[in-house]
Amino acid sequence: MSGDKIFNKKTLITELLAKNSELSSASAAQIIDLLIDTISTILICGDRVTLNGFGSFVVKKRAKRVTTINKAHNSKDSVRKSLHFCPSHSLMKIINNYNAED
Repeated sequence: MSGDKIFNKKTLITELLAKNSELSSASAAQIIDLLIDTISTILICGDRVTLNGFGSFVVKKRAKRVTTINKAHNSKDSVRKSLHFCPSHSLMKIINNYNAED
């Protein structure tokens, strides 16, 4: 893996199959779908997802913003939510060591 490649669902399935020959393509796709659906559901409910050795996903609320369209009209945007990912220390250590070898 060079770092120039963009991974999508199809390439993740290919990687899973390369590492586990007993797994079928359909099973690998189902595993990825279940993982994404489960993480999404947890985040929608407002809970935090922590994967040891990888990192944490959390949904944070952003404050209301005042936007000015013109001097006569100000509007307040509603509170928005944004998704944040915080990588684990071990993942960052692996990434930094990997990049140092380049």
